Amino acid sequence: MTKKKFNYNKAIEEINSILTKIENSDPDVDELSVLVNLALNLINKCKQKLHETEEKLNADFDKTGNPIGDDA
Repeated sequence: MTKKKFNYNKAIEEINSILTKIENSDPDVDELSVLVNLALNLINKCKQKLHETEEKLNADFDKTGNPIGDDA
């Protein structure tokens, strides 16, 4: 079984879609619970992706001697 590659932009689109469903469809409590849990899962994956990207970029910039965040 192959692991599907995470796509940050698609996850953001899905989060926005979930928010629209919640705002416009007045879901019952059970559906709301499912939608919120799905959104939270996607948000956590997005946060993880951003963290991993930041670490990779910092490592790459450290190799050049110009870490991110320096005003130089």
